[in-house]
Amino acid sequence: LCEILEENIKHDRIESGELGFCLHSFIAIILDPNNNDICPQVLKSLKAILSTIFSNSTKSTLVDGAIAVLHKLSLALLQIHQTAFQKLSTTCYTTLCCIEYEQKSSQGLLSGFEDEKNSWDCLGEEPW
Repeated sequence: LCEILEENIKHDRIESGELGFCLHSFIAIILDPNNNDICPQVLKSLKAILSTIFSNSTKSTLVDGAIAVLHKLSLALLQIHQTAFQKLSTTCYTTLCCIEYEQKSSQGLLSGFEDEKNSWDCLGEEPW
């Protein structure tokens, strides 16, 4: 369907309302958390369609007619970015907390190295 849409855009066989409907379908697909598995392919197809729309300056009427949906699409993409960033931040923070816990738990193994210079916190900074 995306290939057909691209061809229709290239050959001016699509109205702005039809384009808006198609873009709205993309929004619905990428915002649905059940579609996480297909989201990379959907975004790749969306990129191809947007490239086709914006690659030719004669498509300005088409863009003007679908500008409201393009704004919604921009907001949806920002929302996806924010969600992905939050998941990444949470994962990194959780991993850091686990590493810090393991590091503190293993301090008892260094009972012979009581001084601060040889603690786990300084590993990698200078050789023992």
